[in-house]
Formats: sequence, structure tokens, C-alpha cells
Amino acid sequence: MTYTFDVFDTLITRTTATPQGIFALMQKELLESEEYQFMDTYVRSNFYELRIGAEQSAHHYFCNKECEDVTLEQIYAVMARNRCLNAEEVQMLLDLERRTELMHVIGIERNIELLLQYKQEGESIFLISDMYLDAATIVQMLGKVNRELTTLPLYVSSECKKCKATGSLYEYVLEKEKIKRSEWTHLGDHPTSDIAIPNKLGIHTIALPAKTLLPCEQAALEAREADVFLQLTIGAGVNARFLSELDTKPFQYGSALGGAIAYPYVWWLLHTSLKKGIRRLYFVARDGYLLKIMADYIIARERLDIQTEYIYGSRKAWRLVVLSEEQFDISLLLKWSHPDRLSNLEKLAKSFELTEEEFIPFLPERYTQKRVALTIRELQEIAGYLQKNEQFKGYMIEKQKAKRHVAMKYLKQSIDVSDEHFAFVELIGSGYTQLCLSYLMAQFTEYEVNTFFYQLDGWFETEQCHFYHYLPLRMSGSGNMELLFSAPHGHTVGYEETAENRIEPIMDAENKALLEYGLEDYVLGVKAFLEQYERGIPYIKERLDKVELSLFYRKYMAGKMDEELITYLGNMPYGASGRTGEVGLYAPRLTRQEIKEIFLIRRWEPLKDFYKGENLSMSINRCTSEERALIQEYQQLISSEQACQEREVYWKEHDISKRVMTAYDVPIDILKENIAIYAAGRFGQALYQTLNQDVGRQVVCWVDKDYLKYQEQGFPVKALSALKETNFDQLVIAVLDRNVARGIKRDLIEMGISEEKIVIYE
Repeated sequence: MTYTFDVFDTLITRTTATPQGIFALMQKELLESEEYQFMDTYVRSNFYELRIGAEQSAHHYFCNKECEDVTLEQIYAVMARNRCLNAEEVQMLLDLERRTELMHVIGIERNIELLLQYKQEGESIFLISDMYLDAATIVQMLGKVNRELTTLPLYVSSECKKCKATGSLYEYVLEKEKIKRSEWTHLGDHPTSDIAIPNKLGIHTIALPAKTLLPCEQAALEAREADVFLQLTIGAGVNARFLSELDTKPFQYGSALGGAIAYPYVWWLLHTSLKKGIRRLYFVARDGYLLKIMADYIIARERLDIQTEYIYGSRKAWRLVVLSEEQFDISLLLKWSHPDRLSNLEKLAKSFELTEEEFIPFLPERYTQKRVALTIRELQEIAGYLQKNEQFKGYMIEKQKAKRHVAMKYLKQSIDVSDEHFAFVELIGSGYTQLCLSYLMAQFTEYEVNTFFYQLDGWFETEQCHFYHYLPLRMSGSGNMELLFSAPHGHTVGYEETAENRIEPIMDAENKALLEYGLEDYVLGVKAFLEQYERGIPYIKERLDKVELSLFYRKYMAGKMDEELITYLGNMPYGASGRTGEVGLYAPRLTRQEIKEIFLIRRWEPLKDFYKGENLSMSINRCTSEERALIQEYQQLISSEQACQEREVYWKEHDISKRVMTAYDVPIDILKENIAIYAAGRFGQALYQTLNQDVGRQVVCWVDKDYLKYQEQGFPVKALSALKETNFDQLVIAVLDRNVARGIKRDLIEMGISEEKIVIYE
């Protein structure tokens, strides 16, 4: 039997994401190396595009019936036709390209082993390649990965003037080697030139796995394929998958997203630590799990003088235990405990780790019989009342006393505070939990608590608590990031003392669902990325803390994702980071009944009363076009008599008392991106303030008949005529009186405003 093997992406591949990445590396060398500074700046600055264009033109100029492929020399001959390169410079570029290819070649071990197995069994082996590089260069590349490959006959299209893509190169080899078609098997990765074409010629084939980009990687490269940083970073993820036998979705996304998003952050925090004299880093569970793996890898590779530890902590373990005579801020505690989830007394009591029966005696009498949803205003009133309630304060301090004692013992046991050279590492958060940590640590150390964040959403710095943040901006999609940095253990819900006088963390059971979903494969994907990135790091070391790719993937996940990624993230088990103790899906597919309840029945009731997931926008993106049309239909009907009747029936069936909405209950999650507001009273002002704080929406126009009065008060309110000059997705009438709002709606329609764009809260 005779076996022939394709060469590129079958036996060898490149460190770059695409073959053109070699030209990006060359351009970097041309711009940075002293050796090439005498060359024309035009050539050095535009080399990537010139090289691609020259190859396309060379095929046009040199290829015909007798010559099906071009040589590297012919490509550079075309490039030199504009007289910007002399013969010496052309030769330097030829040498540079061959050298760059050789430096960035990787062997595909599973296919090489298969080839060597055939060879050992005495089969005839030949190599066939459609390639502009000469055979001598290709042999050098093969020899770099395995010397035995250099002894095999090699047929290259640029030298034979025949191509696999047309079938003529197979015919050429057939004639030269006197091979019988029935005894010939060709192996390769390309579905056409390696499989379909030889099959037509009567040659047996074996299709080998192809090197592919995920949609998110394609999107990142789309406009910046010439960027060396992107080529080598994305290339590491592509090769991690291509060279692995593991092919699960979690592994794919670990190699593509987990590594690329976090590596720049971890590189930055490690080198910032060295500059600041920090030598001990404590990675906080659970988001710190993968970050520590990455940090340990970099520390070992770079031989950095930094020690790392993993510390078990959480908002549940560190927030309530802080309550004491000195630290008792109930309003702040509730503000950063997702107040939108505290929709009734039972949930509010649970946030204090109390039963409803324990909690009610501390409340004003008007709340003790309340069984419907709490408004934000009511929640604020309760927080203010509890803050002044000395009985509640004493009860909570006493109830948390034992837990506070054990928590401090755990911190003393786990953190080396012999000097100030330590810091903590987090991913995304408000910083409030770390503020609570600083209060606990202040009981046994005078040193500051410093924490690194990938993204910091709050501002809680004190003399004892300081933050470093990699991205000084707020972005939506923080929950998406938590999904990508999960750990194979549950949330820390507290601590307990063992018989050996050790303090150990108490964990919930969420890890089981994540492990069943493939978390271990995801971690392996991240590790595979790290191993492949090793090859590219020397060429981009000065840029390893770049935010661009990490930021691109964040925006990609917060926007319109490809279907496979949105399915993977949407179906991931999610327990709201220990806030609820319940495990559901992050962004489940919506049923038609849920769509009706969320977009037609619901007005200002808490979203969680109708939606089982954590990311409604992602669930909407998972809807079919028909389901999205239904959502739009319901949004248009939301203020109609039909909707009011549907709502009345729903409230009656579910035994819900109808409430009067206040300006603090405005649900903005059902609004689109660009919003106009009509009316600037208290309701309008509350809505304007709320929308301005939301990263996913913006107020593009705010109008009122009495606009001059509000302008004098400092509000950016305009005359009604501004609506005709502004493009907006929706116009919200910020008036609580139903009849008045409907009258305004009629006036706006007469002005030419589309009824479909007008939203009334009633």
C-alpha cells in the first residue's frame, strides 16, 4: 500500500491563528529590527497587505495551463515591480519569510505518529503539498518537528507546477511513482483538495481533523488580522484545540475565551505586584480559581518572586459577620445585595439569614401583614428603620458573633500578615465584600487590604481598603464573566472548626451541576491555551497586558453572540454567586407563556417573579424570529385595554393585590437601547437617573412642556419639538396618572410619533 500525506495543517502547522499571521510577524520584524530600517517605509509599514496582494497577482501573471502554482520568488518579483525593492532587499525578504516560517512551525504529533506507524509497517510514504514555499524550506520545517520526516519524498506544487486542488499533482505523483490507484490512500485536512479531488481520481482518502476558528475568534480577527498580538493569542487557542484529542464545547471555550480574556489581566496584576512590592497574592474563591492556575503558570515560566494562595471567601461568608457596634450600615448592605431580588419579606429576611418569623417583629406594623412584592422605596424605608432599631442591631450582632469569631480565625490561619507585602485577587465586583474583609482584618492587623480587580463596579476605598483595577470602566455582562471563571467547588457559605483546631470552609453543592456540565474540560482548555501560548509569548512580551482582545470578547459576549456560544452560556448551571442558594440555568430558553408574562402581564413587578434565569437579554437572543416578533407584539400592546384585562385575570388567578406604582419601581429591563423621556417631574427625574446609570441604555432626548423651568433647575430637558429631531427606539411617558398619560400618548401620535414606540407605565 502507498500512503501520501498532506503537509500543512496535517503534519505541521503554525503558531498563528491564520497562515497570513506569518506576514504580520514579518511586518513587526521589519518595523522594529535595525537590520531593515534602510528599507522603504512604505514596504515595511504595509508589508502585510502587500505580501497578500503580491501572491494574488503572481497567480494572475504566472499561472496558466502549464503552470498551476507560483514560487515564493515569483511572489516577491511581483512585489518588487513598483521599484520600491532592489534585488538585495528582495533576497532579505525571502530569507526573512523562510526564517519566520521555520521559527513558528509546530508538529501535529498524532498525525506524525500515524505516518511513522505506516512507515514502520513497511508501507510506501510520500508527502504532497500545495505550497509556494520550496521543498528545501518545507523539509527544514519538517525536520524541526521530527527528523524522520526529512527522509520522505516530497512533491510541492510550486516546483512541480501542478496542484492538488486541480487533481494534476496527484496524476503527476501517480506517473512518477507508478502507484496503483486502488492501493493508494491519501490523508489530509482539506475537504476539497485532500478528500473530494482524490476521491474523484479513484484514490482512497482519510479525512483528518481541520484547524478551525470559532466564530468569536473569527470576529476578533475580522478587522485586525495583521495584528501580531491577536494572531499569536488567538493562535494559541486554535492550536490548543487542534492539537488535542479532547473536543468538547467546554474545552473549546476554555481554550478560546478563558485564557485570552484573563491572561492579560493576570500578567498585569503580577507585574504590578512586583512594582508595588507585593510578594503574596491571595486568590479569592470562586472567581480566583482559574486566575490562580494562570498566575502559577506565569510565575513558574517567568520565575517571578511571588507566592500565591487560594482563600475561601464570599459575600455570604464575609458580609453579615462584619455587623458590629462600629460597623452597622444596613442601607449599604442591602444596596449591594441585589435589592431587585429582595422582592418580599421572606427574601429580605433570608438576606439577613433570618426566617420571616424572626424578622417580622423588628418591622414597622404596616409591613407585618404585607405579602406582595416590596417596592424599592419600601425597601429603602425598611433599611432606614432597621438602621435605627437598636433591638434589631443587638439581635443581629449577637446572632453573627460566633460566625464572626470563626471567620476571623480562618483569616488569621490563612493570611500571612507578618508584613504589608500581600494583596488579594478578584475578578469583577463592587468591592463591598473586600471592604467587609478589611473590617474583619482590622481586628488583627494594621496593614492595608489591597485587592486587584479585573473590573471594579463600586468605590469603597478607605484608609484600610484599596483597589487596583485592570479595566477602569463599567460594562454589562458581568454575569457572563462569572460563568467563564467558575470553580469545581461550591460557594463558601461559612466556616467550621475541626477537631484538629483547623478552620475549614463550608461549601454549598453547586459544583456538582457545573462538573456535570463539563467544568473540568473547560479548565483543561484553559491549561491547553497556556501551553500553546508559551510559543508566542517571546514575540509579544511587551504587549501581554493589552486590553484589546479581552475587551473585545467581553463586548462580544454582552452583544449578539453566535448561536453555539449563546447556547453554551445560556444552559450553564448558575447559582447567582451564592446569593440565592438555588441552581438554575443562566439564560434559559423562554416558553411562550413566559414571554407573555414577562412582556405583557408584568409591569413593574420584580423580574424574578416571572423569569427563572439571570440574563434576560441573552434569553431574548435565544428566541426564534417568531418568538421575537411575539415579544414586539406584546410590547406594543402593553398599554392597551387587552393587556389591562389580561393583567387583571393574571393577578386574580395568582392572588396578587394590585399596587400603585411609584417612580422607584420603574422596570427598565424591558426597554430598548436609545430612550426618549416625556415629562420631567419626579417620575421623569427618577427614570432619567436610573437610565443614566444603566450601561446598556441611554437617554437620547428628554422633553417637557415646561422645559424652561426644568432647565433652570439644572436638568437637560428640551422642548417637545426636539423629538422630531432625535432618533430613538422608544419614548417613555413618565406620568403615573393613567388618563393623563393616555392623553399625552394621543397628542404624541398626532405629532407623528409612531404608536409602537410609545411606552406608558400604568
